Amino acid sequence: MVPNTPAEQTSENDFDKFVLYNADAVKTILKQHPQVIMTLSGHRHLSTRYLEEDHIAYFTMASTVTWPLRYTVFEVDKKQITYNTYDIRCDPKVREEAKQNMLAVDTKTFPRTQATPNTPQGNQDLLDLISSESTKSGKLSLP
Repeated sequence: MVPNTPAEQTSENDFDKFVLYNADAVKTILKQHPQVIMTLSGHRHLSTRYLEEDHIAYFTMASTVTWPLRYTVFEVDKKQITYNTYDIRCDPKVREEAKQNMLAVDTKTFPRTQATPNTPQGNQDLLDLISSESTKSGKLSLP
């Protein structure tokens, strides 16, 4: 729903198509309701991450059917939101083929950007961006 990468913020390669075109209007409505603590948007080619704004966590979750083949489990109580992201259990060959299919595209094709060209370093940067191991789990305190 909200931009999670520099390409989404700048509309590089039309990546703003992943951002709700009227996100500001929706956020204005949501922040008027204090019971709203989070939103979830899925089937992204990014592992779990969030942006927090006005005490609302806007989560983006990975796709379960393309690399990185992940899902996220949330626990919410009165004090916090806890999340853990897990790899889909599948044949390692399927996981590797999904990754190679993602890496096979050129710089002007999703999920590539100028910052992640189809080069060895660009491939590593793209894998780091998408898999985002540091964002697979976390806790957010509630107000």
